[in-house]
Amino acid sequence: MLTLNVRPDVLIAGSDEVAMGVVQEAERCKINVPSAIGVLGVDDQPMSANLKIPLSTVQQPVKRMGQAAAEVMLKQISGTETSTETVFELKVIKRASA
Repeated sequence: MLTLNVRPDVLIAGSDEVAMGVVQEAERCKINVPSAIGVLGVDDQPMSANLKIPLSTVQQPVKRMGQAAAEVMLKQISGTETSTETVFELKVIKRASA
């Protein structure tokens, strides 16, 4: 994707780790992040803020998500009716990469 003649304005990676790899490859190809392409990760890993180009990321309430999943699983095991949808608030952490 970094070699395309027409690049997207931003790449949203499925994880901070993948986004870090995209930033490294962009640097290797002499593509400026964020002016030529923005990069956004997911998970707000602790190392994301301490990179050469701090990574913009999406913060998820992972602990609450795990607790909710466990509660649904336990209800299903016991035969209790469960809701099919839970919405969690996400937060975009804006840093230098996007």
